Amino acid sequence: YCLYINYRMSETQSNLISKKKFNGSPILIPKEDNEIENQSPYNKDIPMKFNKVDVPTSPTDILQSPCTSKLWGKRNTKKSPFKSKSTEYIFPHHKKSYSYIDVIVEYSNLKPLPDNLSNSIILGSSSRNRKEVLDKIKWKYTQISPDIDEKAIRHDNPYELPLLIAKAKADAIINKLNQDKVVNEGIIITADQIVLYDDIEIREKPINELQATEFLLSYCNNKVKTISAIVITHYPSLKQSSGIDTATIQWDTIPLDIINKVIAKGIIFTSAGGFCIEDNDLNQYIINIDGSVSSVFGMPLQLTCRLIEEIL
Repeated sequence: YCLYINYRMSETQSNLISKKKFNGSPILIPKEDNEIENQSPYNKDIPMKFNKVDVPTSPTDILQSPCTSKLWGKRNTKKSPFKSKSTEYIFPHHKKSYSYIDVIVEYSNLKPLPDNLSNSIILGSSSRNRKEVLDKIKWKYTQISPDIDEKAIRHDNPYELPLLIAKAKADAIINKLNQDKVVNEGIIITADQIVLYDDIEIREKPINELQATEFLLSYCNNKVKTISAIVITHYPSLKQSSGIDTATIQWDTIPLDIINKVIAKGIIFTSAGGFCIEDNDLNQYIINIDGSVSSVFGMPLQLTCRLIEEIL
């Protein structure tokens, strides 16, 4: 930095500083071709050459005054470890806003379903999220609510519980189809989701505002895992295939006023774990999602498509 300023000064000023700083010794001038050339400011027969100094840029360059900028000149940015000043710096809780658009992008990378299945899909769920996922990817389906008591089905294993509930939903849909004497071929999709907190606590939909507040506060600077079960049943053969998909959500600190605002909307009372990643007030505090967005919505598309292929 000092060397470069010397070159920008007058000969007298350069000599004064050079005598004081370098005791008359030759100055090494960095060349653009990485060669080093010895030149002395006292030898007037050798003209001074101003070479671009290989100094990384700094975010504070934007604060330089016009005089300083002119004195300094243009830095060599080839080896700069810093981002350019035009780069937008994003804080963790403003990193990404998750929505159903992510589901469309995700599905675009998957193999589409056969055309003959477009009118034979039955969604055995009353979930708003699962319906929205299928709507976004433009699947044609019939929605039938299974109407079962999920609380009556219990299991200590967090990976078995959603599977048991999803299979119970499938049985309920089959009974309804039998009662209606449906003879057409169909693919029944049933699903369930639980949230696993701290790898030990199974969380389903919050029962009141106090529990919803406790859930959201516990996620601050923490991770939580969604476990989604999918059961695909071919009707009327009743051939069945099932699987589990997981996703891990990493949270930033969620302010209490945001928690209260989200709870007041009431939507989280229909979601396992008491959170909705599509909520614009809440999803800005998501740092990262390890897994697919559709899995967090309770409808993992990659798993669903694979299971459908297995029973065809």
